[in-house]
Amino acid sequence: MKMKKGELYKTVKIDSEQFELRKWNVGTTTFMVAVNESNEFAFEPVEATQEVLQDAKHQLGIDADEFLASALVYELQRNS
Repeated sequence: MKMKKGELYKTVKIDSEQFELRKWNVGTTTFMVAVNESNEFAFEPVEATQEVLQDAKHQLGIDADEFLASALVYELQRNS
């Protein structure tokens, strides 16, 4: 699936491939997806509600974007 959706959060490099982590909101849910250099989704989007993200910030001290990015990078590394 080719598309650029959402706002660029950051760029990460895993092994020798570069990915853009892009995020967007739908209602009270935030989504983040990794897009490879061919503008294709590299993995299914990760998502979390505002309630989950607020809980992560409260209990783990990690902001919402970094929480989603960490989950996505973990999946990318696991599947590389």
